[in-house]
Amino acid sequence: MRRYIDAEDLKAVIKSNDWSNPVVPDVVGVIIDRTPTADVVEVRHSKIKWVNRPIAAQYATVTDEHGEKHHGKVCDRIKKNPVGYCGECGKRLDDTFMNYCPSCGAKMDGERREK
Repeated sequence: MRRYIDAEDLKAVIKSNDWSNPVVPDVVGVIIDRTPTADVVEVRHSKIKWVNRPIAAQYATVTDEHGEKHHGKVCDRIKKNPVGYCGECGKRLDDTFMNYCPSCGAKMDGERREK
């Protein structure tokens, strides 16, 4: 796995060392400045924040034995309906995006709901 470092911190460490040749830190600093850089964003970590969102009624469309479609109530009330939210930005998470938040990109390191 690649490691990314802060170039300014590296140059400060090099300059803080006691070199026999005083030109070495300047030469190394120039080499660091000329090295191509990568566009890197720091990974934000968060946990899924579960909120109970009860559902008053749930409806579905079913097809009977004659091929006719009917729309009706399946159940009256679902009391336990945990919904995941991002702990970093507070946006609602979809079940397909449970490893990271699609809004802010935070990596979800906490527990994951099992289906």
